[in-house]
Amino acid sequence: MESGLSFCPRGCGRTGWRRWRSGIMLLLLIVLTTVGCGKKEGVVSTNHKIDHVMAVETIWQDTTLFYEGEEFVAEQWVWDGRKVVRIDYRGEYQYSENFFYDGRKIKSTTVPAYNLRSEFQYDGRKLEQIDVFKKDKLSATMAFVHDDNGVSEIVCSTFEVDSAMLWPMWVPKPIKMMVGESVAKNIGSNALKEVHYRLTWDENHKNVEKIDVSGNSIQSYSIKLTYDNKRNPYDQLFANHEINEPIFGFKMLSENNVKSIKMPYLNHGNVDFNYSYTYDGEYPSTCNLSYSYITLSDTFDSVMLKVEQKEKFFYK
Repeated sequence: MESGLSFCPRGCGRTGWRRWRSGIMLLLLIVLTTVGCGKKEGVVSTNHKIDHVMAVETIWQDTTLFYEGEEFVAEQWVWDGRKVVRIDYRGEYQYSENFFYDGRKIKSTTVPAYNLRSEFQYDGRKLEQIDVFKKDKLSATMAFVHDDNGVSEIVCSTFEVDSAMLWPMWVPKPIKMMVGESVAKNIGSNALKEVHYRLTWDENHKNVEKIDVSGNSIQSYSIKLTYDNKRNPYDQLFANHEINEPIFGFKMLSENNVKSIKMPYLNHGNVDFNYSYTYDGEYPSTCNLSYSYITLSDTFDSVMLKVEQKEKFFYK
């Protein structure tokens, strides 16, 4: 029986040659489709280049205005062609992060102000691990486990904590939200500590809908998320700053923008974080975040704190 993929020797005839050539083209198409599918991890999109981000925060205590900040440039992005090479952050911690590449993929980043260097390891399109060094000494790793749909788990291992360093720069912020800053600073002082983030994706494998968190130094908990249908400008930006974003450190994993997050926050139990956007085409031009929780006032009375954070995105 003849096969469309069989070798066509010299003299097989015009019909046989055409069948053989069609089979080869089909095989090439299958190979190219297989190679071409799947997300290029560690490759920041250049469809809409952020130039800078303006931000402002307002806090109410019950119905009384408690704090109103001034609008400021929270992020200034520096591009070299299709690559972002530096981002200057001017929020609670002011510093710059530099980005270095292997082709289009992020190879490493540095935060000179805190003597931090992150080294990225890949297997083809897949990001396998990020090693974080403090003063050239390995302090932590983030290992990425994959299945057929992409990243299925992230394992964060902590080897050392230097209390003189900027603590959040290499431990994902959800850890701090669960165990408290004082405990987080002491994680890993004498032994390896691991935190596992198990990811559940939506049916299209574009966005992470749930993260189950467990580890040998924290209480297990879950994070639940919903999304819009627009493009996330931080997709695949594995920056120290983004990993340690004060509310949620994994927005670079998903292709769309987060609309809501339900997760434990500090010692207040589950808190709902709600995001709303306006858009510049497929990308956000503004983002408003609001969330509330009950806490104690200076007089030890229970009060409701409501926080609103507003961002404006300006693109090149």
